[in-house]
Amino acid sequence: MNKPLIKYLLREALISESFQYQIRDIGGSDVFYKKNKSEKLWTFIDKEEYDENANKNNIVKYKN
Repeated sequence: MNKPLIKYLLREALISESFQYQIRDIGGSDVFYKKNKSEKLWTFIDKEEYDENANKNNIVKYKN
């Protein structure tokens, strides 16, 4: 692998690990959220952003 590709992959991994993602079933439809690990408030995101960034390491289970 070349150095620019390695740097890019490492940067993307660090960025994606700084956020947590969540799906909530509200009224029969899925609502997608993300938050910075250092913050308390969740923000709405669309399904595409969730699909691109969420993985088994950064998904938080919703507890009502």
